[in-house]
Amino acid sequence: MEYILLHFQQNEYLKNKEKSVARCKFCNQEITWLREGRRSKPINGDGGVHSCQEMKDSMKSIKKLEATDIDPELLKQYEAAINNKVNNTKK
Repeated sequence: MEYILLHFQQNEYLKNKEKSVARCKFCNQEITWLREGRRSKPINGDGGVHSCQEMKDSMKSIKKLEATDIDPELLKQYEAAINNKVNNTKK
């Protein structure tokens, strides 16, 4: 009897886990995540891909850097630090 009860509880847990609902951090709508290949896509309750204006606006505000925007001396320091770290971890 205990085995049947435990098995039932595990099945209920797995069903609820599959139906887990998340909320969009930009518009607070309920979404679910669907894995396609190596990427996960947010899906609305109606089955369409979730895309809200708040998310699009936040992506526009991300600063974009060009390689020429960074001081060459600073870039050399970064490269030297990365190379030193790689060389020290090989030993």
